[in-house]
Amino acid sequence: MENPYELYWLAFVLTGDPNLSIDAVADSLDAGEAATISLALATQARLVLIDAHTARTAARRLGLTISGSLGVVIEAKRQQLISLVRPYLDQMMAQGRYISPQLRQQAVQLAGE
Repeated sequence: MENPYELYWLAFVLTGDPNLSIDAVADSLDAGEAATISLALATQARLVLIDAHTARTAARRLGLTISGSLGVVIEAKRQQLISLVRPYLDQMMAQGRYISPQLRQQAVQLAGE
């Protein structure tokens, strides 16, 4: 029988204490951010996908390598999975994600557009 908690590229993993090893920064994080960082530490993840500035800072402080949504879109273009990043940035912004004009321009430049 298949694991009901596995979906192709996504797996749900239960760790023990969701605050494991992050007590020093947990006060500034919400439960999801804390759980993400805890799981990354527990599994020695190579990369953590996280967008919130506070959580990114905490993850870096704990020695984790991070990327955010924009990094994923840029990497998708680099691997030729998409042809342009601009439409994806526009869609993210239309859905309510805040991307500063400077960050948007930097992402477009990094993508070679």
